[in-house]
Amino acid sequence: MRDLSAVRIAVTGAGGFLGRHVVEALAARGCRDVLTPSRGACDLLDRSASLGWMQSHKPDMVVHCAAATGGVGWNNTHAYEAFRDNLLMTLHLVDACIDCGVQHVTHISTSIAYPPTAAVPFEETSLWKERPGGPTAGYAHAKRLGQAVLEHAQSQHGLQSAVVMPANMYGAGARMDPSRSNVVAAMVKRFVDAADTGASEVVCWGSGRPMREFIDVRDVADGVVRAAERVDTPEPINLGTGQMCSIRELAERVASCVGWQGEIQWDTSKPDGVDKVCCDVNRMQQALEWLPCIELEDGLRRMVTWYLEDVRKGA
Repeated sequence: MRDLSAVRIAVTGAGGFLGRHVVEALAARGCRDVLTPSRGACDLLDRSASLGWMQSHKPDMVVHCAAATGGVGWNNTHAYEAFRDNLLMTLHLVDACIDCGVQHVTHISTSIAYPPTAAVPFEETSLWKERPGGPTAGYAHAKRLGQAVLEHAQSQHGLQSAVVMPANMYGAGARMDPSRSNVVAAMVKRFVDAADTGASEVVCWGSGRPMREFIDVRDVADGVVRAAERVDTPEPINLGTGQMCSIRELAERVASCVGWQGEIQWDTSKPDGVDKVCCDVNRMQQALEWLPCIELEDGLRRMVTWYLEDVRKGA
Protein backbone atom coordinates (compact mmCIF):
# COMPACT_ATOMS: atom_id res chain seq x y z
CA MET A 1 0.00 0.00 0.00
CA ARG A 2 1.33 3.44 -0.98
CA ASP A 3 2.12 5.90 1.83
CA LEU A 4 0.39 9.07 0.68
CA SER A 5 1.83 11.13 3.53
CA ALA A 6 5.27 10.89 1.91
CA VAL A 7 4.34 12.35 -1.51
CA ARG A 8 3.12 15.63 -3.02
CA ILE A 9 -0.49 15.29 -4.17
CA ALA A 10 -2.49 17.67 -6.37
CA VAL A 11 -6.28 17.59 -6.12
CA THR A 12 -8.08 19.09 -9.12
CA GLY A 13 -11.49 20.53 -8.32
CA ALA A 14 -10.40 20.85 -4.70
CA GLY A 15 -12.94 23.59 -4.08
CA GLY A 16 -15.80 21.48 -5.38
CA PHE A 17 -18.23 19.14 -3.68
CA LEU A 18 -16.11 15.99 -3.74
CA GLY A 19 -12.72 17.68 -3.96
CA ARG A 20 -12.94 19.46 -0.61
CA HIS A 21 -13.83 16.19 1.11
CA VAL A 22 -10.93 14.41 -0.59
CA VAL A 23 -8.60 17.11 0.74
CA GLU A 24 -10.00 16.50 4.24
CA ALA A 25 -9.59 12.73 3.84
CA LEU A 26 -5.96 13.18 2.76
CA ALA A 27 -5.31 15.41 5.77
CA ALA A 28 -6.76 12.67 7.99
CA ARG A 29 -4.15 10.30 6.46
CA GLY A 30 -1.38 12.64 7.55
CA CYS A 31 -0.80 14.19 4.11
CA ARG A 32 0.75 17.64 4.52
CA ASP A 33 1.91 18.37 0.97
CA VAL A 34 -1.46 18.67 -0.79
CA LEU A 35 -1.85 21.14 -3.65
CA THR A 36 -5.31 22.56 -4.34
CA PRO A 37 -5.11 24.62 -7.56
CA SER A 38 -8.06 26.83 -8.40
CA ARG A 39 -9.39 27.00 -11.93
CA GLY A 40 -7.79 30.43 -12.26
CA ALA A 41 -4.39 28.96 -11.40
CA CYS A 42 -4.75 25.79 -13.47
CA ASP A 43 -7.52 25.86 -16.09
CA LEU A 44 -7.70 22.28 -17.31
CA LEU A 45 -9.58 23.42 -20.41
CA ASP A 46 -6.35 25.15 -21.45
CA ARG A 47 -3.62 22.67 -22.36
CA SER A 48 -0.79 25.19 -21.99
CA ALA A 49 -2.05 26.38 -18.60
CA SER A 50 -2.34 22.79 -17.38
CA LEU A 51 1.20 21.96 -18.47
CA GLY A 52 2.60 25.19 -17.04
CA TRP A 53 1.07 24.59 -13.64
CA MET A 54 2.28 21.00 -13.55
CA GLN A 55 5.82 22.03 -14.52
CA SER A 56 5.87 24.69 -11.79
CA HIS A 57 4.49 22.58 -8.94
CA LYS A 58 5.68 19.04 -9.82
CA PRO A 59 3.22 16.84 -7.90
CA ASP A 60 4.00 13.15 -7.52
CA MET A 61 0.33 12.16 -7.72
CA VAL A 62 -2.93 13.72 -8.91
CA VAL A 63 -6.49 13.08 -7.76
CA HIS A 64 -8.72 14.31 -10.57
CA CYS A 65 -11.98 15.51 -9.01
CA ALA A 66 -12.63 18.45 -11.35
CA ALA A 67 -15.78 18.02 -13.45
CA ALA A 68 -18.31 19.97 -15.47
CA THR A 69 -21.67 18.60 -14.43
CA GLY A 70 -25.02 19.28 -12.79
CA GLY A 71 -28.23 17.39 -12.18
CA VAL A 72 -30.24 15.50 -14.80
CA GLY A 73 -31.73 18.73 -16.15
CA TRP A 74 -28.39 20.50 -16.65
CA ASN A 75 -26.75 17.46 -18.20
CA ASN A 76 -29.71 17.02 -20.53
CA THR A 77 -29.57 20.58 -21.86
CA HIS A 78 -25.77 20.86 -21.86
CA ALA A 79 -24.85 17.42 -23.20
CA TYR A 80 -22.26 18.70 -25.67
CA GLU A 81 -20.54 21.00 -23.18
CA ALA A 82 -20.50 18.22 -20.58
CA PHE A 83 -18.91 15.82 -23.06
CA ARG A 84 -16.43 18.33 -24.46
CA ASP A 85 -15.26 19.92 -21.23
CA ASN A 86 -14.89 16.73 -19.21
CA LEU A 87 -12.97 14.96 -21.95
CA LEU A 88 -10.71 17.95 -22.59
CA MET A 89 -9.94 18.34 -18.88
CA THR A 90 -8.88 14.71 -18.63
CA LEU A 91 -6.80 14.79 -21.82
CA HIS A 92 -4.99 17.98 -20.84
CA LEU A 93 -4.37 16.74 -17.33
CA VAL A 94 -3.00 13.37 -18.44
CA ASP A 95 -0.84 15.04 -21.12
CA ALA A 96 0.68 17.29 -18.45
CA CYS A 97 1.19 14.35 -16.07
CA ILE A 98 3.06 12.39 -18.74
CA ASP A 99 5.22 15.36 -19.68
CA CYS A 100 6.08 16.15 -16.05
CA GLY A 101 6.72 12.64 -14.77
CA VAL A 102 3.73 12.36 -12.43
CA GLN A 103 3.65 8.87 -10.96
CA HIS A 104 -0.07 8.23 -10.46
CA VAL A 105 -3.50 9.65 -11.35
CA THR A 106 -6.75 8.77 -9.61
CA HIS A 107 -9.63 9.54 -11.97
CA ILE A 108 -13.16 10.09 -10.70
CA SER A 109 -15.62 8.62 -13.20
CA THR A 110 -19.31 7.92 -12.52
CA SER A 111 -21.73 5.03 -12.15
CA ILE A 112 -24.03 6.62 -14.76
CA ALA A 113 -21.38 5.68 -17.34
CA TYR A 114 -22.92 2.20 -17.46
CA PRO A 115 -25.07 1.47 -20.52
CA PRO A 116 -28.84 1.49 -19.93
CA THR A 117 -29.06 -2.23 -20.74
CA ALA A 118 -26.50 -3.24 -18.11
CA ALA A 119 -27.81 -5.74 -15.58
CA VAL A 120 -28.39 -4.36 -12.08
CA PRO A 121 -26.34 -4.30 -9.91
CA PHE A 122 -23.74 -2.97 -12.35
CA GLU A 123 -20.60 -5.08 -12.64
CA GLU A 124 -17.52 -3.33 -13.94
CA THR A 125 -17.16 -5.90 -16.72
CA SER A 126 -20.37 -4.58 -18.34
CA LEU A 127 -19.14 -0.99 -18.65
CA TRP A 128 -18.09 -1.16 -22.30
CA LYS A 129 -20.75 -3.45 -23.72
CA GLU A 130 -22.76 -0.49 -25.05
CA ARG A 131 -22.70 3.29 -24.91
CA PRO A 132 -24.30 5.16 -21.99
CA GLY A 133 -27.71 6.65 -22.75
CA GLY A 134 -30.36 8.97 -21.38
CA PRO A 135 -30.13 12.66 -20.49
CA THR A 136 -26.72 12.29 -18.80
CA ALA A 137 -25.05 10.51 -21.73
CA GLY A 138 -22.69 13.35 -22.68
CA TYR A 139 -21.19 13.61 -19.22
CA ALA A 140 -21.18 9.86 -18.72
CA HIS A 141 -19.46 9.09 -22.00
CA ALA A 142 -16.69 11.63 -21.40
CA LYS A 143 -16.04 10.28 -17.90
CA ARG A 144 -15.98 6.72 -19.20
CA LEU A 145 -13.47 7.68 -21.89
CA GLY A 146 -11.19 8.87 -19.11
CA GLN A 147 -10.50 5.21 -18.39
CA ALA A 148 -9.45 4.63 -22.00
CA VAL A 149 -7.15 7.68 -21.85
CA LEU A 150 -5.44 6.27 -18.77
CA GLU A 151 -5.15 2.77 -20.24
CA HIS A 152 -3.18 4.12 -23.20
CA ALA A 153 -1.14 6.42 -20.94
CA GLN A 154 -0.12 3.42 -18.87
CA SER A 155 0.66 1.11 -21.78
CA GLN A 156 2.75 3.70 -23.65
CA HIS A 157 4.16 5.90 -20.89
CA GLY A 158 3.93 3.82 -17.70
CA LEU A 159 1.61 6.26 -15.91
CA GLN A 160 -0.03 4.39 -13.03
CA SER A 161 -3.65 5.15 -12.26
CA ALA A 162 -6.89 4.21 -10.54
CA VAL A 163 -10.43 4.76 -11.84
CA VAL A 164 -13.36 4.91 -9.43
CA MET A 165 -17.05 5.23 -10.32
CA PRO A 166 -19.10 6.67 -7.44
CA ALA A 167 -22.82 6.19 -7.14
CA ASN A 168 -25.04 9.27 -6.71
CA MET A 169 -23.32 11.46 -4.11
CA TYR A 170 -25.01 13.65 -1.55
CA GLY A 171 -23.96 15.52 1.58
CA ALA A 172 -22.65 18.76 3.03
CA GLY A 173 -21.15 21.07 0.42
CA ALA A 174 -23.36 19.93 -2.44
CA ARG A 175 -24.29 22.43 -5.14
CA MET A 176 -27.71 23.78 -4.12
CA ASP A 177 -28.42 25.97 -7.17
CA PRO A 178 -31.61 24.47 -8.66
CA SER A 179 -30.21 24.79 -12.20
CA ARG A 180 -27.17 22.60 -11.37
CA SER A 181 -28.08 20.54 -8.28
CA ASN A 182 -28.55 16.79 -8.26
CA VAL A 183 -31.67 15.06 -6.98
CA VAL A 184 -30.81 14.96 -3.26
CA ALA A 185 -29.72 18.60 -3.09
CA ALA A 186 -32.77 19.70 -5.05
CA MET A 187 -35.06 17.85 -2.66
CA VAL A 188 -33.36 19.19 0.47
CA LYS A 189 -33.81 22.76 -0.74
CA ARG A 190 -37.35 22.15 -1.92
CA PHE A 191 -38.58 20.63 1.33
CA VAL A 192 -36.77 23.12 3.57
CA ASP A 193 -38.32 25.96 1.57
CA ALA A 194 -41.73 24.32 1.87
CA ALA A 195 -41.35 24.03 5.64
CA ASP A 196 -40.35 27.69 5.86
CA THR A 197 -43.31 28.94 3.85
CA GLY A 198 -45.84 26.51 5.26
CA ALA A 199 -46.54 25.05 1.83
CA SER A 200 -48.93 22.12 1.82
CA GLU A 201 -47.62 20.68 -1.44
CA VAL A 202 -44.21 20.05 -3.02
CA VAL A 203 -43.66 19.19 -6.68
CA CYS A 204 -40.76 16.86 -7.55
CA TRP A 205 -39.35 16.00 -10.96
CA GLY A 206 -40.30 12.85 -12.85
CA SER A 207 -42.45 9.93 -11.83
CA GLY A 208 -40.68 8.99 -8.59
CA ARG A 209 -40.31 5.42 -9.82
CA PRO A 210 -36.62 5.23 -10.81
CA MET A 211 -34.38 3.42 -8.35
CA ARG A 212 -31.10 4.98 -7.32
CA GLU A 213 -28.13 4.23 -5.11
CA PHE A 214 -26.95 7.07 -2.87
CA ILE A 215 -23.63 7.41 -1.09
CA ASP A 216 -22.49 10.10 1.31
CA VAL A 217 -19.69 12.23 -0.14
CA ARG A 218 -17.54 11.55 2.94
CA ASP A 219 -17.62 7.84 2.14
CA VAL A 220 -16.78 8.57 -1.50
CA ALA A 221 -13.78 10.66 -0.45
CA ASP A 222 -12.55 7.83 1.76
CA GLY A 223 -12.94 5.38 -1.14
CA VAL A 224 -11.07 7.72 -3.50
CA VAL A 225 -8.14 7.99 -1.11
CA ARG A 226 -8.09 4.22 -0.62
CA ALA A 227 -7.91 3.78 -4.40
CA ALA A 228 -5.01 6.24 -4.59
CA GLU A 229 -3.24 4.21 -1.90
CA ARG A 230 -3.88 0.73 -3.26
CA VAL A 231 -4.66 0.66 -7.00
CA ASP A 232 -2.12 1.00 -9.85
CA THR A 233 -4.13 0.15 -12.98
CA PRO A 234 -7.15 1.90 -14.58
CA GLU A 235 -9.43 -1.11 -14.20
CA PRO A 236 -12.68 0.59 -13.04
CA ILE A 237 -13.91 0.16 -9.48
CA ASN A 238 -17.42 1.02 -8.32
CA LEU A 239 -17.82 3.13 -5.19
CA GLY A 240 -21.24 2.46 -3.76
CA THR A 241 -23.37 0.92 -1.08
CA GLY A 242 -24.99 -1.78 -3.21
CA GLN A 243 -28.40 -0.63 -1.98
CA MET A 244 -31.19 1.17 -3.86
CA CYS A 245 -34.19 3.27 -2.97
CA SER A 246 -36.76 4.87 -5.25
CA ILE A 247 -36.83 8.59 -5.91
CA ARG A 248 -40.26 8.59 -4.29
CA GLU A 249 -38.85 6.98 -1.14
CA LEU A 250 -35.98 9.47 -1.16
CA ALA A 251 -38.45 12.37 -1.25
CA GLU A 252 -40.33 10.92 1.69
CA ARG A 253 -37.11 10.47 3.68
CA VAL A 254 -35.95 14.03 3.01
CA ALA A 255 -39.37 15.40 3.96
CA SER A 256 -39.20 13.43 7.19
CA CYS A 257 -35.69 14.75 7.98
CA VAL A 258 -36.90 18.30 7.41
CA GLY A 259 -40.05 17.72 9.45
CA TRP A 260 -42.36 18.77 6.62
CA GLN A 261 -45.74 17.13 6.32
CA GLY A 262 -47.73 17.65 3.17
CA GLU A 263 -48.53 16.16 -0.24
CA ILE A 264 -45.82 15.32 -2.77
CA GLN A 265 -46.79 15.76 -6.42
CA TRP A 266 -44.77 14.37 -9.35
CA ASP A 267 -44.17 16.35 -12.54
CA THR A 268 -43.94 13.62 -15.18
CA SER A 269 -43.06 16.15 -17.89
CA LYS A 270 -39.55 16.22 -16.39
CA PRO A 271 -37.00 13.50 -17.27
CA ASP A 272 -36.53 10.47 -15.05
CA GLY A 273 -33.14 9.37 -16.34
CA VAL A 274 -32.39 5.65 -16.47
CA ASP A 275 -34.67 3.26 -14.58
CA LYS A 276 -32.19 1.75 -12.15
CA VAL A 277 -28.71 2.62 -10.94
CA CYS A 278 -27.00 0.36 -8.43
CA CYS A 279 -23.44 -0.87 -8.24
CA ASP A 280 -22.00 -4.28 -7.56
CA VAL A 281 -19.48 -3.72 -4.77
CA ASN A 282 -17.51 -6.98 -4.87
CA ARG A 283 -14.50 -5.56 -6.72
CA MET A 284 -14.53 -2.54 -4.42
CA GLN A 285 -14.45 -4.72 -1.32
CA GLN A 286 -11.59 -6.80 -2.67
CA ALA A 287 -9.45 -4.01 -4.11
CA LEU A 288 -9.98 -1.43 -1.38
CA GLU A 289 -10.73 -3.75 1.59
CA TRP A 290 -13.50 -1.36 2.45
CA LEU A 291 -17.23 -0.66 2.63
CA PRO A 292 -19.05 2.69 3.11
CA CYS A 293 -20.20 3.23 6.68
CA ILE A 294 -22.72 6.12 6.58
CA GLU A 295 -26.39 5.12 6.48
CA LEU A 296 -28.66 7.10 4.15
CA GLU A 297 -30.89 8.37 6.95
CA ASP A 298 -27.92 9.67 8.94
CA GLY A 299 -26.36 11.29 5.91
CA LEU A 300 -29.60 13.02 4.91
CA ARG A 301 -30.10 14.42 8.40
CA ARG A 302 -26.58 15.80 8.42
CA MET A 303 -27.09 17.36 4.99
CA VAL A 304 -30.33 19.04 6.09
CA THR A 305 -28.58 20.40 9.19
CA TRP A 306 -25.70 21.72 7.06
CA TYR A 307 -28.10 23.42 4.68
CA LEU A 308 -30.07 25.04 7.47
CA GLU A 309 -27.13 26.15 9.58
CA ASP A 310 -24.32 26.83 7.11
CA VAL A 311 -26.09 27.81 3.91
CA ARG A 312 -29.39 29.39 4.89
CA LYS A 313 -28.07 31.29 7.93
CA GLY A 314 -25.01 32.40 6.03
CA ALA A 315 -26.97 33.70 3.06
